[in-house]
Order: sequence, then structure tokens, then C-alpha cells
Amino acid sequence: MSSALDTQIEQTQIDTTGWDERALLLLGVLMSQDQHGYQINEFIERALCRVTTMKKPTAYALLDRLSARGYIDSSITSRQATGRNDGSIR
Repeated sequence: MSSALDTQIEQTQIDTTGWDERALLLLGVLMSQDQHGYQINEFIERALCRVTTMKKPTAYALLDRLSARGYIDSSITSRQATGRNDGSIR
């Protein structure tokens, strides 16, 4: 039995021809849950170091490109207590 997510993925046709495998890797990481860019980079360095040598600037540039194309959503929430911004990617 397929899950609702599997059905949604099957219905969403994304042409990945010519895509960099690193962009696909980032999309795969984000399928499980919303994450901050820092969390994504930490996961890649910790768990995927044998699969990719993607550096943080490359990951952030790819996330920006994916967001600009509408494949992911990113949001920045201001923390009033600390004055820092907190960004989440989904």
C-alpha cells in the first residue's frame, strides 16, 4: 500500500533532466522533514560524507536555486528575544 506522500510524488512530475545530483540529494534530505540550512549541511557532513563532498556554500547556492524555481519553500522567522533570524526550509 502506498502512502499519501508516495501518491503525491507520483502525481508531481518534475523534469530532472540535466539536474546536478547534489540538488537531487538536497531534495531527498528535505523529503523527511523541514530543516534549517545548517541542519542539512550537518547531516550531509555526518551521514553522507562517503556519498558527496558538497561544501556549505554549494549547498546554500543550490537551496537558493531550488527555492527560486519553486521546488522548495524557505521562510525566515524573526526571534524577538534574541534578535536573530531563524530560517526553515521545506
